[in-house]
Amino acid sequence: MMRKTLDWATEVALILSMLLLAMLVATFLYEVASRYFFNQPQQWPSNLEPALFCTSMFLALPAVTRCGEHISIDILPGALPPVWQRRAKVMLLLFAALVCLTATYVCGSEVAKQFIAKTSTYGSLPYPKWWVSISIPTGFGLTAIQFVYSAFDVVAHRESEPK
Repeated sequence: MMRKTLDWATEVALILSMLLLAMLVATFLYEVASRYFFNQPQQWPSNLEPALFCTSMFLALPAVTRCGEHISIDILPGALPPVWQRRAKVMLLLFAALVCLTATYVCGSEVAKQFIAKTSTYGSLPYPKWWVSISIPTGFGLTAIQFVYSAFDVVAHRESEPK
């Protein structure tokens, strides 16, 4: 049940990420067209584009992790005997989960501060900063859980192997 809920939340985050990425491309194209084809540069796209990029990236992070497409340097674990490779992989996945949980806590605290202080962005299109910042602890939190499930999968795979 928890795994299905995690997969659902990861899929929702990924779909949102794709929509935001499409909005980023459309906004960028609008900015270029208004500046170079119509000679009427707009300020608001350049204020919105970093937010769209940041939000899209962090919301896609759990799906990337679930598929095992995250960056992984496995030179040292790869040099170990197979039994120790699995153990090292589990330890590294759990360590990555711990790092992501720590980032979730730190970033979540900052989002709470932004929300309480009603901090807004500057520029021609001001909006509350937490609208963007909330994607960071959300992405890291879901990613941490994905790392934990990946560690469980490695352990379960070992137990199902014939001896």
